[in-house]
Amino acid sequence: MISNLLAKRQHTQPPAETKLRLMMELARKISSCLDLDDVLNLIIDMVRSFIDYDAAGIYIIERTGKYKRVIAQTSRGYEEERSNSCMCMKVGDGIVGWVIKTGSGAIVPDVSVDSRYISGRCSTKSEMVAPIRANGKVIGAFNLESDRLKAYSKYDLEMLMFFANEAAITIEKARLYEALMQKQRLEAELAVARRVQQSLLPISDPLFGHYEISGLNSPTSEVGGDYFDYINVNENRLGVVVADVSGKGVPAALIMATFRASLRGQVCSACSLSSTFYQMNELLRQNNFLDQFVTACYLDLDKTSYKFSYLNAGHNRPIVLHEDDSYEMLSEASLILGLFPRQSYEHFTHYTKPGDIILLYTDGITEATPPQSLEEEFGVERLVEATQKYKHLSSSEIAKAIFKTVREFSGNATQSDDCTVLVIKVA
Repeated sequence: MISNLLAKRQHTQPPAETKLRLMMELARKISSCLDLDDVLNLIIDMVRSFIDYDAAGIYIIERTGKYKRVIAQTSRGYEEERSNSCMCMKVGDGIVGWVIKTGSGAIVPDVSVDSRYISGRCSTKSEMVAPIRANGKVIGAFNLESDRLKAYSKYDLEMLMFFANEAAITIEKARLYEALMQKQRLEAELAVARRVQQSLLPISDPLFGHYEISGLNSPTSEVGGDYFDYINVNENRLGVVVADVSGKGVPAALIMATFRASLRGQVCSACSLSSTFYQMNELLRQNNFLDQFVTACYLDLDKTSYKFSYLNAGHNRPIVLHEDDSYEMLSEASLILGLFPRQSYEHFTHYTKPGDIILLYTDGITEATPPQSLEEEFGVERLVEATQKYKHLSSSEIAKAIFKTVREFSGNATQSDDCTVLVIKVA
């Protein structure tokens, strides 16, 4: 008698009102829940009210990784005999993998005679799998297993397809919510990182003897790899540095922070620039796990004279503009920092006179491009012209005017590199 009732239940198509009631109940239960695991657990448990099973699983295609894997996002009935081959497989493997690959549902009356079957439970006799589709693509499968032969009918598959559709909606909604939360967390973390990085830059510009100095920095993302600094060597000497880490974003920012700490730790009044940068290169190279490098230009200013020492480690050449609008570029340079062991670095001396302006900058300035042409760059000539145009202003105002000129030149074009400029006026 009981077997006849079960058979009748299995071969009677669910009426439309049953599906409507299911849909309303599902909508009520999952409307306030955005956690993917919680919602899938609700769905897999509701299925048992309409389709009997001894084991069940909702499988999702993994989004990341070299090979497409299918992971059991939630499951029932495998606690005692769980198999890794059943819980995680490649697309195309097993009946679940076959359904995901073909997009067709499957009813297997006897798994023992189906070559596709991968055993996850020794007591399973029959299986039914429905594909889960979202936006026209198969993203997973809904799997039911029974300890009875011929346990499922085409009407059961139709009902399982209904639950699979609900699972698809839930998965996409939960994924969107998770992506939004992750984006917000990342933005919050980057905002903190930006505040930390900005705190590593000078909070004020020095007036050092006859040198009026000002720097300005603008990263292309929340954090960047450009850096400038003022380092008090002793009462009469001030170190002025501009540096640029290859790449951008968080990795570049981390190396920039390492560079700053190392440089401040190495600079001393008794050490030459050459030995200081030799040690800097060794420290960076030993701690460089990303094969990134640093370019830097360091000026050692002496307020008792008009000469300064400088060392250029693969950085943009400093520009010295004279009062008569002529200019020169300090071409002497050594290799970049952080890649090659035991490199020697040479420092040089340069003489200035009142009215000179010294420019240190990163390639984000000179390589800025306009929106209509990615081949044309702002270049050194435009940088010199902008400085000459505003040379009567303070060093701070000159730096701001250079940034304004670069922005006007590049328009709305998204720039690929951070921008930093440092202006030194000689009085």
